[in-house]
Amino acid sequence: MRQFTTPEQTAKLIELGVGFRPALIWKEPFEGRDTIIYNHFSIGELIEMLPVYCWYKYGDRAFRALIQIKFYLARWHIVYRKIEEGHCGHLYDCGSDELVDALCDMIVRLKEEGVI
Repeated sequence: MRQFTTPEQTAKLIELGVGFRPALIWKEPFEGRDTIIYNHFSIGELIEMLPVYCWYKYGDRAFRALIQIKFYLARWHIVYRKIEEGHCGHLYDCGSDELVDALCDMIVRLKEEGVI
């Protein structure tokens, strides 16, 4: 199981303004261009970025959706589940074979939709 985001995932999260990562910048010896190397996000850091709950608006009513991190059917799932008068449903669901990928996908989705 991977513990850290890939360089592409790290770049996407930084592009979305999710978290600051100190970077190492060094000059390529033969090409004369700068190379930026970011420190990658860990599983723990990604979990801390996700809100415990988010609000879901349907018509003139607002509902609270709580986060769940589950492993079933050999996949990791990050789910925001709304609970309303005995009715349960999934508002957001991101799944992957790797926990770090599912967490990253959920953060990107919530950020792009303006939830966080």
